[in-house]
Amino acid sequence: MLRTYSSFDSSEISQRGEWMITESEGYASRIHSIWRRGRTARRVDLQILDPANELVLLSELYGPVRCVIDMPFSFGTLTILSAVADAFSHRDTSFFEELAEALSEGFRRMENLQELARSEKRYRTLVETPNFVVMLLDADGNYLYVSPQIEQWLGYSPEDFYQTSAFHRDIVHPDDVDVTESFHDVGEPGHHSLEFRWRHRSGRYLWASGSTFPIYEDAEDEQIHRLSMVQVVAQDITERKEAEELIRSSLEEKEVLLKEIHHRVKNNLQIISSLLHLQSARLEDDLLVKAFEDSQHRIRSVALIHEELYKSGDLARIDFSPYTSRLVDSLVDSFGVGGQISTTLDMVTSLQTIERAIPMGLIVNELISNALKYAFPDGRRGTVRIELRTVADSDSFSLSVIDDGVGVPEGIDLESPDSLGLRLVTSLVGQLKARLVLDRSAGTAFRVLRAD
Repeated sequence: MLRTYSSFDSSEISQRGEWMITESEGYASRIHSIWRRGRTARRVDLQILDPANELVLLSELYGPVRCVIDMPFSFGTLTILSAVADAFSHRDTSFFEELAEALSEGFRRMENLQELARSEKRYRTLVETPNFVVMLLDADGNYLYVSPQIEQWLGYSPEDFYQTSAFHRDIVHPDDVDVTESFHDVGEPGHHSLEFRWRHRSGRYLWASGSTFPIYEDAEDEQIHRLSMVQVVAQDITERKEAEELIRSSLEEKEVLLKEIHHRVKNNLQIISSLLHLQSARLEDDLLVKAFEDSQHRIRSVALIHEELYKSGDLARIDFSPYTSRLVDSLVDSFGVGGQISTTLDMVTSLQTIERAIPMGLIVNELISNALKYAFPDGRRGTVRIELRTVADSDSFSLSVIDDGVGVPEGIDLESPDSLGLRLVTSLVGQLKARLVLDRSAGTAFRVLRAD
């Protein structure tokens, strides 16, 4: 779009023409060419010399015309006309060119002001949305601007904040004063996020989530972290915090209840174990006594899991390594072979769910019991080793019980074992979706293997 301005027949300069630039509009193309070149075009006498055929159109626009000067400026051209030929001296022309430069500066400033007004309107539209409160602080911590939503949120007006920079400390929860000091710690560069509590005018504390953004005058100030202002954007998160607190309280209640359940289950299993012990003391049949003792060991292995869960901070999983250590020590002590057989554990920290820990614990109980009972006859010394290997972020594992004793009979059938203990192990291995492997290459090793 091309515009021309003139003071012809008027007391002020105003817009006199506007064209879309097309090939068919000769005059417009001529003016556009002048504006694009950025140089003054002077026609001394159009009645004598009019190569662009401008005289007719200019006469229609402005009246009798013979002499024309066009001076391009930032937003169009300034056209000076006269009905007299060669009416303007070089001094007049210089003055008109200075006038065009002044027009350029004026139009630029006008456009900047318009853009500033639009920017301010957009900014106010943004910062005065109902969900956020925006504050601007100077380098000394004084409030320069607080969006009006603060009154609806806290019951205080922006003017309350403008009175003193210490006002915010008066309405912040005592435990959160240090947190909100970062609003005014303008020497600390960068963006900060924080949560704190404001006191409503009614006395109730409300939670807020705030973010601070540094504002610099120029790139040099930014490089040396010399702040001009700090913008703070805060949002009411009271409902979210109250919901989180309700959930946290509910979880704490459930954790206490679950700990109590594990504690009572462990106590009940110990009572059952004690009853079996008392009953076995009245038995005269050695086979029945051994059966009762085996049942006690199995019950003890499950009770230990509930005891570990009761003591653990994680009520859903236990570290299988310390649990296995306690279980093995209990079995060695029960069989009275502490001076004869040594035990070693090779396990990394391995958190197991209760669904997996119970069958794994029972498997370790059965395999260790078998080794302690049968692998070292007649006081033979030896070692029992327990290994556990797991794969991060996977259900794969390898659990091995290895001894250097006399070995197991050659005809043992792991698919259909004769002993109750191995039948129980086979069943538990199936629950774990694993497989049982007997390795005789170096002593006797029972390996429970699971792969994804």
